Amino acid sequence: MLLGACLLWLAGAPPVWAEPRIALVIANGKYKGDLSPLSNPVNDARLIAKSLEAVGFEVLRLDNGSQKDMKRAIADFGVALERAGPDATGLFYYAGHGLQVDGINYLVPVSAEIAREADVDLESVAADTVLKQMEYAGIATSIVILDACRNNPLARSFRSASRGLARMDAPNGSFVAYSTAPGDVAADGDGKNSPFAQALAVEMTRPDQAIEETFRNVRAQVMTATEKKQVPWDSSSMVTPFYFAGARAPTSAASPDVVFWDSIKNSSNPAEYAAYLRAFPEGDFVPLAQARLRDLGGQQAQGAGAVGTAETSAAPAQAAPAEAAPDEVAAMTVPEADEAAPESPLPDGTIVLSSTVRAELERYLAAVATMPSVYGQKKFAFFYVSEDGRHAGSFRCRAEAAEDGDCPRGDIAAGSTYQSREKARKACETKAQSACVYLFRDDEPQTRYR
Repeated sequence: MLLGACLLWLAGAPPVWAEPRIALVIANGKYKGDLSPLSNPVNDARLIAKSLEAVGFEVLRLDNGSQKDMKRAIADFGVALERAGPDATGLFYYAGHGLQVDGINYLVPVSAEIAREADVDLESVAADTVLKQMEYAGIATSIVILDACRNNPLARSFRSASRGLARMDAPNGSFVAYSTAPGDVAADGDGKNSPFAQALAVEMTRPDQAIEETFRNVRAQVMTATEKKQVPWDSSSMVTPFYFAGARAPTSAASPDVVFWDSIKNSSNPAEYAAYLRAFPEGDFVPLAQARLRDLGGQQAQGAGAVGTAETSAAPAQAAPAEAAPDEVAAMTVPEADEAAPESPLPDGTIVLSSTVRAELERYLAAVATMPSVYGQKKFAFFYVSEDGRHAGSFRCRAEAAEDGDCPRGDIAAGSTYQSREKARKACETKAQSACVYLFRDDEPQTRYR
């Protein structure tokens, strides 16, 4: 099923990139009452976040947030952009229900209690709040992506039922994209990700592709996948070129097919492996995708446009992540694997922690509780875990003063956390020999776990 209204916010910057890139991803799906629950937002948010990290964005996450949670996250985003300076790029992504009332777009928290049209303004968050934060920060490039694609779920109780979202006016230097034309709705999709999110995750990581071409290609793919029932749309007031990857910024080691494969590799849905084969007929994981289709009893391999008849089911060997730098590390640990851990992640993306990793997380949180805040708000402390829940890596450092703090100098100078987070991620991936998930920022969970 395709998402309801979805707005995604993303941000970050690797040390080799010229401009800071900072971001937040908000995904709301656990609605109650007349607001029907949505199964795809969290899955889409994870997929988009992986692609954004691959092209240098620092991605902050909020899943199933209340109105207070969402407003706090957007405010923190604005502060981070302001600190990053005038050369920064900000990108916002939201997945969840969205409503249009009197030409104003609203993002709906999971806690919203909306009985009548007048309640929307009181219970929701106006989408233009994000644009105002970006404009106030004075950054070079603002990107907003609205995946708003279902009818108003509360139309029967509204005086005037509106389709989709309204077109938004954006300040100079902005790019606003919609998963379907403003005022229109979208078709449903198959699998755990929407056609729009799948296409966007791949296209963002293609090198030397301007943002206009990226979304033009997304539009073509979604129209094909939905038999032209859904036509993505965008509006730009950009004054300088922007590339997610390539010309303006070198790509990271994660290629588009790797990002896509990571998002489906634990799936039991044959349609998702068929989608991979269509998107990457010569990709590194074609043999494995074909094997998974056969294992699932699918005759879909041939119908999905699978290439070749290779029988091997092993993915190509990949180089192990680089060791984390030992300097400036106040606390970094990589627990041993716990072979008795249950299968993880669960179908809804929840990470199931092994007993070893859970014990390490408890030690990490106890240490974080005694740390001072940075800039009066956050702490430089991060915890990553492998998707199977059996390996972890953490990093924390003091940053109470730029002169004597022990956090990476690049982070202190830019008001960023990229290098600090990379230390935790690489510590985890070195042990797991696979991608790791961002589990905690100081004492705030970024991904569901148990």
